[in-house]
Amino acid sequence: MFGLDHAIAGLSGGGALLVVLGVALLLGLRHASDPDHLAAVTTLANGEGAGGRPASRLGLAWGLGHARSLFAFGLASVFWRAYPPGAVQQGTECVIGLVIAALAVWLFLRWRAGALANGAARRRSGRTAYSIGLVHRASGSARIGILLLAAIPQRGVALAGLTIFAFGALSL
Repeated sequence: MFGLDHAIAGLSGGGALLVVLGVALLLGLRHASDPDHLAAVTTLANGEGAGGRPASRLGLAWGLGHARSLFAFGLASVFWRAYPPGAVQQGTECVIGLVIAALAVWLFLRWRAGALANGAARRRSGRTAYSIGLVHRASGSARIGILLLAAIPQRGVALAGLTIFAFGALSL
């Protein structure tokens, strides 16, 4: 297609790393804006009081948990080309859906009780947010990014891309 394939292939003298890192960053940013992530973090951060500091801490804790599990899952794919069976992937998606639904019910009940309106919201811990981030693991668009990275023959380049993919969105 307009010589683009040849241009990309010609970058194998070291420019491929830059291409991989750039694509990994874009995929990571795309993954960070998935609706399930926005729902989880918004629900966690809602009612955290004035200012953005407590909500930012919870978002960061969630992101660190998610990035850690995404990185660990990606390592197996990059180094050993190991992928979970379809049943495990579907089970993971189901668990994530249940966690998001539980967070939504929890937020709704707090709202009904008036805890959000009168500032009596119970503070959530970073540990809770981190744990919810761990559960999110590699769902949705993350699998696509990991599969692309696992297809890279140079494991060092793939590992650098995985690092940017998993942790890159936290730098925002």
